[in-house]
Amino acid sequence: RDDPGTIEWDVAREGRVLYADPAAPTSIAPPGRVRERPGKVPESVAEWIESAERDIRHADLLWRAPENFWPEICWLSHQTCEKFMKALLVSRFVRPERTHDLSALLAALRKDAADLGALDAECTLLGKHVITPRYPAGMYLTEQNARDASAAAQRIIAAVRSLLA
Repeated sequence: RDDPGTIEWDVAREGRVLYADPAAPTSIAPPGRVRERPGKVPESVAEWIESAERDIRHADLLWRAPENFWPEICWLSHQTCEKFMKALLVSRFVRPERTHDLSALLAALRKDAADLGALDAECTLLGKHVITPRYPAGMYLTEQNARDASAAAQRIIAAVRSLLA
């Protein structure tokens, strides 16, 4: 209930259950102080980061593949940033919005006083790669598109990692 990266966070605060786990306890004690952040980093931060790191490794494999996987690299660049940004929000005990919009996640981080610098252009560029790469229209993405997406992702990831450390 103290980890904004889990469903228990929603249940403890809003009383909503989307999917019930029959093995889960049926009651959750209320938090001691509603607005007080616990001192320990939520466990799900590591899960968000591991998932993002897997995306990085996946993209690295695709760069070395004998075929061109430009759409997939564009999509993975976006996914990696989304997961890192959500990890940073969770580390600050902010429940990430259920969105793929990197600009919205950047705004949420700024609202929580996370100074990531000027990454609006990077978020906008990567926002083009949320859906298109996964469908036939994405087949027309080029190596330059993949390089631009990868470079934008690297800038976002570096900024987020500096605040996660």
